Amino acid sequence: MTLAEIPLLCEAGLAGETDLVATVFCPDGVRHERLHGRGWSEERIAEIDSWQWSQARKVRAAHLVIDNSGSLDELRTRAGAMLGVVLGMLRARSERDMETLRDLFEHPDTFDETD
Repeated sequence: MTLAEIPLLCEAGLAGETDLVATVFCPDGVRHERLHGRGWSEERIAEIDSWQWSQARKVRAAHLVIDNSGSLDELRTRAGAMLGVVLGMLRARSERDMETLRDLFEHPDTFDETD
């Protein structure tokens, strides 16, 4: 499994090429307030938003969602928790793959090449 940060993944139609989609959610009001604090104009925010799916649509397309409406420390905690979930998923997948390989080597006559 590969882990990548890909802006506009869903908008580009590539979500189906991945095993897992995670998104960071921040309510528009909070997000706009933060962007204004960085000197962004309302026009610039609207332009960037026009390239992207709505927050609600991104959340619906994601398997995992991190809430970024709080502090940076809260985001770090939530991201760490998500990483724990993903690592658990990887371990479970690895164990399943190893079991499949073990079965293949122990019982090669039962291997179906169409699998």
